Amino acid sequence: MKLHLKTKFWSWAGRVFPLTALLLLILLISFDATQALDYVLIGIATISGTIAFFWFWWVIDAIHNLNKFFTDSYARFGDIQDHLREIKRDVVEVKDNHKHDLDVIKKSKRKK
Repeated sequence: MKLHLKTKFWSWAGRVFPLTALLLLILLISFDATQALDYVLIGIATISGTIAFFWFWWVIDAIHNLNKFFTDSYARFGDIQDHLREIKRDVVEVKDNHKHDLDVIKKSKRKK
């Protein structure tokens, strides 16, 4: 469990931190920060960008997981259809093989 969490953290960090660093670098180069307010605004923009990067990758992961879920569900649905066809064949076979017994049961129920 701990290994999975560490792997997940570094996976997210590898996706988001480079983009955040690039955004911060672009903002610092583009805007000549001379006052504390400039640095605060750049910090706010960097935090907003980081949130947007996390959200973007979260959406990509969610779409990937949904696609995987639907693919697996479709495969399982095919298996269920095969099993239902097999059950249907078995029911038809039982009806054909025990037609006389089933008729006797039906007649006995009608008499009651």
